Amino acid sequence: MPDETLELTQEEKNLIIERHKKLVDEFNQYLPDDKKLSYDETLNDRLDDPKEIKYYKTLDAINKKNLRQHEIEAELMNNRAPNNNLLLARSFLYGLKTETDDEAKEYNKKLFDIYSKEPERVFYSRIKNVLDFNPQKLLDVIDDKQKLAEFYLENQEICEDAFVISSTLENPNANISPALRKATSGLSRMIECLGYPVMTIKRNMGDDYFVFPKLTKEQAELIIGNHPQYMIKGEKYCGRFATLLEDNALSPEPIKESFNTILNHGYKLGNGFFYRYEALEHNDATNTTKEIPLDVAIKNLKNNGNICVRERAPEDMHEIRKINKAFDNEFSRIWKRKFSNNYDERPFDFERIRNANKGNYFERLFRRTSPEYRSFINAFREYNDPNSNNFLNKDLLKETAQAYFDYKTEQGVSFSKMDQTARNRLKLVSSVLKTFRDIEEHKKAVYTEIDNKILNIEEPKRVQAVEKNEVEDNIIAPNDNNIEKNEIQNEKNLEI
Repeated sequence: MPDETLELTQEEKNLIIERHKKLVDEFNQYLPDDKKLSYDETLNDRLDDPKEIKYYKTLDAINKKNLRQHEIEAELMNNRAPNNNLLLARSFLYGLKTETDDEAKEYNKKLFDIYSKEPERVFYSRIKNVLDFNPQKLLDVIDDKQKLAEFYLENQEICEDAFVISSTLENPNANISPALRKATSGLSRMIECLGYPVMTIKRNMGDDYFVFPKLTKEQAELIIGNHPQYMIKGEKYCGRFATLLEDNALSPEPIKESFNTILNHGYKLGNGFFYRYEALEHNDATNTTKEIPLDVAIKNLKNNGNICVRERAPEDMHEIRKINKAFDNEFSRIWKRKFSNNYDERPFDFERIRNANKGNYFERLFRRTSPEYRSFINAFREYNDPNSNNFLNKDLLKETAQAYFDYKTEQGVSFSKMDQTARNRLKLVSSVLKTFRDIEEHKKAVYTEIDNKILNIEEPKRVQAVEKNEVEDNIIAPNDNNIEKNEIQNEKNLEI
């Protein structure tokens, strides 16, 4: 937290004034007479203004926090580097706690351990927080420099991740979900607005807030043109000059204009705003459709008939919020657990299940296994194989399970007259279909469990599982009607 003492000693003031004048004199060496800088005549009053001192000390607190985070990251990486750390190469350190107590140290160690072993898990957590963030919180403080600085301190991870969101999501090692990858071209621009405090605050670190003179873009260009060394990476004022040379970099107006465009057309901000709407533009020449920023789409709706703006379907929003393979891995674990509860209450083992459902000797000898079952068991294997292109391909597995279910029931053979292989297989596909229904019915609880597992450093308490269902021979049909053990509807008394 910043120092609450809202005054400076005379010694501190004198040092700041001396450094300010020295820097003005230095910059004036590179400026023509008609562009030279003057000393800040208001500096003495500013150094006595409690509001200015409060802002200066908040900036100083931010600076010290950032420096300490760099030190902590270096300490953690002293003897080992995290695998695939490029997932959050420019922003991982901003999640580290800078308190000196044992709890903060233990948190940082656990966070780094997770990032070393499961970088996609930390990536999921950070990107989820950005996607879910309500931008109204930024708009409420964007014109108040003190509140904006406090906003950064409170939401440092969000601001830093948003500042580099494009490069983060475009990293091929991130393995982001197809839905998020598709939406990135539309989401990035609006999300980057949350990085505004990074540009406006971190360029004023420490006493440079008072020391650095006010420069126009033209003056900055002249100074750099005559002394380009200021722009060398690592130089003290490199960031300051880079910001000055960028049009509107320090102005909140473009951000306010973008969000006002959206609000004035009836769209609402709030948690999850960034992925709630989609703006699509169709390219007639290539016959392709691409997502574009929402504010850009709204501005061009009347002039471009190829633009469409609409609210995303709930399922599409869920797909975006899956973010990366961390979600898939946890979902797969939950799916296997629920399937096992429905099937045989044993730990999931595909090879054991496949072997238990092989046909008898004559079926294998004469290759009489039905195409429907072969398609199903292949889809079942691929659904549970993280290395398969059909990993968690719900549509394929449901389709093949339903096809086998229909194939057997349409034969009209009573369940009691089926051989054991047919009974076991019907039980298997029915358990698969029931698991999908259970997941859909309790989707919110499933997603909560996934978030609890991924987002928490400490081992989370398990969300209570859906009540187990006795499966035995009470096969549950896709439409939730029981297949009676003795008879299948429309029995034709056909022998297998």
